[in-house]
Parts: sequence; structure tokens; C-alpha cells
Amino acid sequence: MASYFIDGVEGWSALGYDANADTNGYTSRCNSYSVHLSRFGFPDGCLRRPDDTCGAMFFQAAAVFLGDQSAVYGGTLEYTLKLEQVPLYVRLADVVMRSANGTTLVYKSGFVPTESQDWKRVVVPLEASAWHRDRVSEAPPTEAEMRAVLTSLRAIHIRGEYFDGGDEAYLDNVLLRSVR
Repeated sequence: MASYFIDGVEGWSALGYDANADTNGYTSRCNSYSVHLSRFGFPDGCLRRPDDTCGAMFFQAAAVFLGDQSAVYGGTLEYTLKLEQVPLYVRLADVVMRSANGTTLVYKSGFVPTESQDWKRVVVPLEASAWHRDRVSEAPPTEAEMRAVLTSLRAIHIRGEYFDGGDEAYLDNVLLRSVR
């Protein structure tokens, strides 16, 4: 499964979380929009999300990435991200997954951008030991819990804002891969 954003937004959107979401819980604060850029990307075609007052911005996956994704356990979620205008780092999860029953799993990589970031490929392992329940400070889920979330996936949110203040984020080449 893949989104390359060559011809449009492909059903993706954006939403904002409270900047203290890792303490207060990952509850959407507001819905927002993404803009398709046909002549920009890695290669051409990507989503752009300018900053607004919506909180910490995350890209929201299209419906085709949701539902029963149990076959991708042990695989990866991959995407390419570009950031601009990066004043002050905000520490939150990089990816949030939510199941139909509301179970929330979060993933935090070691990625900490320092200046305007060129295109960065991010590979997220879809294994229980790499994720956390509800917040990055919590324990990892069990394999059964992770598989249950992937079986009834209601949302995938990919972080697009790493800094408090005016910034822009670009998303491209999103892939959901199963183990081969």
C-alpha cells in the first residue's frame, strides 16, 4: 500500500494535537487541511502543510491505509518528510495509531531535527517492542495488543510539526509494507 501524491492528496488530511499531547493524551484538537504540490516532492508530488494555530500538526492517513492491516505486523510504515523554519523542538510521538475501540499506540524515533531539514526517510517498525501504549513514557504493548490495533486500524497520524512556532512540513512516499 502506498501514497506518492503525484496527482493529489489521495485522501490524506491533517489534524492538530495539543502541544502537551504526550502528557494529556493524543486527542485531536482540530482538523485542518493539506495542500498538494505537483512540482515539488521526492520525486515531484507531495503534501504540504503550513503551520497555523491548530496545535502540533500531524498528517492523517487516507482510508485505504485503515481497516484490517494485520498482514503488516512485523513490516514497516515508511515515509519521507521535509521540514522548514524550525525554531524550538517539541517532544511528541512521531506516529500515532488508533484502533476502532480507541486503543492508542505511539511510536517515537530518535529523529530530532535541528535546522531546516532536507527530505528525510523514516522507517517505522511495526512490531510491539518499538511502540508504546498511549504515551512515549508508557510500556510497550504486547504482541497481541499490537496485532489487535492493526486488525481494526481507525487512524494513522504521522507527525509533521517538530517545533513550536511557524514552520512547514512536506510529506511524500508513504508506504505500508508487510514482511516479505
